[in-house]
Amino acid sequence: MKYRIDKQETIARRMKCTKFGRRKDSLLSKAHKLTELNTDVYVVLRREGRYHVYTSLGREWAPSLDVIRHETYPLPIVKTPEHFREKSEQRSRKSATATMTNQGERGRDESPGACLMEETGEKKGVESARPAGDVVEAS
Repeated sequence: MKYRIDKQETIARRMKCTKFGRRKDSLLSKAHKLTELNTDVYVVLRREGRYHVYTSLGREWAPSLDVIRHETYPLPIVKTPEHFREKSEQRSRKSATATMTNQGERGRDESPGACLMEETGEKKGVESARPAGDVVEAS
């Protein structure tokens, strides 16, 4: 029983490490692509006490936060996790509003015969509830 729990924990830990590795590689790849746009890029990640560093200028380190905050103009744009949470919530609200707005339209049939059905009340390949003798003129 203990072995099974340890094995599950090991698998979960390995999956987290794999996910981190993939996301780290993706982030650093995108950081490298930014250098193609004439940008100096510095990325520092710290996970479980280990640093992962990317700098586009070889061995040159990024300026310290004090230098960035006090000696540069225009002032830096600082992003925190809260910024991304707010953006995510705004997108969720927009999506919910759009869903509610389009809910009436989503119920409409968009198949090729839908226009015919709206105009005549019949749909191609579907039996109509009208008696066979009724003739409906399309406008």
